[in-house]
Amino acid sequence: MKKLRFKTKEWPIIIRVNEGMSLVEIADSVDLSFFLRIIHEMFIGGDTIILSQFIDSDQLPAKRAELVNELNQKHQIELYLTRSYSNSDYAAETDSTFILNMVGPPSIELLSDVIRFGGTNLSNILYSQKSKPAEWLLELGEWNKIIISWFELEIPSTNDRLIALIGQVGPIALTIDGHLCFALDRLHDLNRLLVIISNIARESQLSLAVKLDLL
Repeated sequence: MKKLRFKTKEWPIIIRVNEGMSLVEIADSVDLSFFLRIIHEMFIGGDTIILSQFIDSDQLPAKRAELVNELNQKHQIELYLTRSYSNSDYAAETDSTFILNMVGPPSIELLSDVIRFGGTNLSNILYSQKSKPAEWLLELGEWNKIIISWFELEIPSTNDRLIALIGQVGPIALTIDGHLCFALDRLHDLNRLLVIISNIARESQLSLAVKLDLL
């Protein structure tokens, strides 16, 4: 009897290597819970996660105030809602979209409650730190300015500024067009990320389709 062969589902991964930096793009063609696990395992060494998450009020299952109250009750975090990634202007109740900025101890439960993939071109930006900066919201706004300038290619030197930021804060995670990306500057961090992805792929019987781009 001829054995049936089942085609293994491919999980596309793109590694873009530039001078001084690597950008790993992980496609969303598999279970999005894998994204949460990758973020958690990459950032597990830090005591603090700092993030900015785009929120569309029309997609919330409850009112904005209820979301904030629920997060505050379940997790030991600080929250601040702003109108954009890079300033501290408080989001008004009438704003249909806003950025949820947060700092607190990392956990898979917290990431699951906060992180949303998609909804806009740049859905979120995440950093891991050993401790909470004293002026965390101001620091976050300055870090995000560099990310936004690089993302929108506003100035020619954005790569240099991003590389300097990675050197300061470590690996940065962000979701671009529904794909989870990591900006890294050390081979050790790149190898660690690839091990995490490979372990998930093996456990889930997925085949990694890795593409390497040398920029």
